[in-house]
Amino acid sequence: MTNSNNDSDKSIFCGGAKMVPLIQNTLEIINIKSGKNEDPFHETNEKEKNHIEKSATDGNLENKVYAAMCTKCAGELQHKLNPNEPYRDPKKVSGKEQMNRGLIIESKSFIDANRNIQFDQLREGNHYPVLSPTTVMANSKGEAFECNDENPEKLRQAQGLFDRTCFIQEHALINKNINDFYELNLGNLGRGSYGSVVKAIDKRSGTQRAVKIILKPKLENINRLKREILIMKRLDHPNIIKLFEVFEDSNYLYFVMEICTGGELFDRIIKRGHFSERYAALIMKQVLSAIAYCHSNEFMHRDLKPENLLFSDSSPNSLLKVIDWGFAAKCPKTHKFTSVVGTPYYVAPEVLNGSYSKSCDLWSAGVILFILLCGYPPFHGKDNVEILRKVRIGKFSFEHNSWRYISDSAKDLIRRLLTIDPNKRINAHDALNHPWIRSLITTPNTNEIALFTNDVCDSLLTKFRDFQRQSKLKKLALTCVAYHLNDADIGALHKLFTNLDINGDGVLTISEIRNALHQIYNSSQLGNDIDNLLMELDTDGNGRIDYTEFIAASIDHKLYEQESLCRAAFKVFDLDMDGKISPQELGRVLNVKFIQEAFEQSTIDSLLKEVDTNQDGYIDFNEFMKMMMGDKIEKRISEANIKKIKSETKIKKKPTKGGVLSDIIEAANIIRKRFEN
Repeated sequence: MTNSNNDSDKSIFCGGAKMVPLIQNTLEIINIKSGKNEDPFHETNEKEKNHIEKSATDGNLENKVYAAMCTKCAGELQHKLNPNEPYRDPKKVSGKEQMNRGLIIESKSFIDANRNIQFDQLREGNHYPVLSPTTVMANSKGEAFECNDENPEKLRQAQGLFDRTCFIQEHALINKNINDFYELNLGNLGRGSYGSVVKAIDKRSGTQRAVKIILKPKLENINRLKREILIMKRLDHPNIIKLFEVFEDSNYLYFVMEICTGGELFDRIIKRGHFSERYAALIMKQVLSAIAYCHSNEFMHRDLKPENLLFSDSSPNSLLKVIDWGFAAKCPKTHKFTSVVGTPYYVAPEVLNGSYSKSCDLWSAGVILFILLCGYPPFHGKDNVEILRKVRIGKFSFEHNSWRYISDSAKDLIRRLLTIDPNKRINAHDALNHPWIRSLITTPNTNEIALFTNDVCDSLLTKFRDFQRQSKLKKLALTCVAYHLNDADIGALHKLFTNLDINGDGVLTISEIRNALHQIYNSSQLGNDIDNLLMELDTDGNGRIDYTEFIAASIDHKLYEQESLCRAAFKVFDLDMDGKISPQELGRVLNVKFIQEAFEQSTIDSLLKEVDTNQDGYIDFNEFMKMMMGDKIEKRISEANIKKIKSETKIKKKPTKGGVLSDIIEAANIIRKRFEN
């Protein structure tokens, strides 16, 4: 090992681990060599250790510097830099809390070893993990943080279409506080290197959300978060976490997302050890569907692992959601990435070699599948160095007894996913259609689709035609409502969507829906304009029916007329949050500067006048609700509603002159007055 005595040289060693400037709180291992002493990563060098301590405490390390150190040095340095925290001697820490040897630390705020559970020191047949820090790697070169999507929020011109990305607003909190809009601190959902994730209630709509709170002073390059926001705006898939809005004040960023209460896939692995092939196939179909969708849109995740897969709820068949898009990137077909990003157990060999593309996600999926079936990772070791060495070699085995009853078809898919040559590795589409998944996840036949369609939708075709007849503004509002629905609200529609999605990629083509409809309805029922009808569902004009577009066109009026959901949609347009929608706000949401002829100012004015019944130049919430309900206010007064209205307005319970009819008219008048006030 070579030591550097040159102050200008920023390479500092502790047992062969190099200290380098890194980006975004990520870590890298460079040239770590094992010695023969008790702790192979420790070599006493007081001069270098003192230099590390002085540089860290004086704040002289540019861009924050990270060091890979032995546990002894790490513990001593951690205590010195954080004297308020008790010193934890690694040799005295109990087995489940032991710190990983060769621990990678950040020079000022250390990784929390108590939160992240990994498979360190796990061997075949041992189904118990050991606590140690999650290690994420990145090289010091960095990379462009931009999405590189040409006009990423551009709306389709000349067709009067809109894009779902306009629903996800970013708010600067000036003279306002996040607590004005959300009730926070209802319980912690998780903690990361930048902050925490908490349960929250939207005070405007009453809906429950998860809010990721990010401390801005800890950020070295806010562009990474901007990229995460931009990418999440572009993703619309049932197995990808939804972002609803972003707030920013002087100290924090707040990501408001859908809440998942079912916990991490990792937690279920720890609890159960391993899964049946059928359950593993259910999990992998969702993971691969999300990957296929991302790759078809030229995005890659780059940090897929069980900790980044959340269940929507605690039910056994809960939807799975891919989270944490902080390392995601736009990946043009011909572009090769060099940044070493990922987590040791799941990172692909080509990532470690510094030349890779989107196929790295398929390698990670292969590792996840391996773990699901046997309970331990394919590449393991006593430390990260050994793990990464085995990853580079790419050799794994099915020889342990855990694999005795696993099918050859499952093993074949694992081999194809864990092919060391990325050019020969199976792609996401082919993995989704692998015989192992197709044999375990049955595809519904035409009769099942027809029966399910009639049961759920009344008439899918009727709903599509109703959507086609709506004004552009109501279509936009319906799509917004659909985006804000939770999985419990649309469980049946989600099942219908997956039944129609023959190739499982998370989107519907015109031909997929047309073929299904032709087998359910006869030609006279469909009419000659079926293709034009289906094209109307494609509101962003990308040539396919995305998940939210399908839900918007299929949604039942009982859902989209709920006040809480309408408030969620209304606030998307009400950018200054003053309780009314101005023409300028409507134009901004519709992104007028990009769509030119499609939504000129005259069109904006026309849309507004359709809803602005009191002609004050604005749309208030009552007018918005009238648009959503149409002429159904009087028609949908039930006896239960009448009783409720009587109770709230102190209507006497004695019979009226006109009897029931008089009660209905009186109740209708009360409702009408409410909307007018």
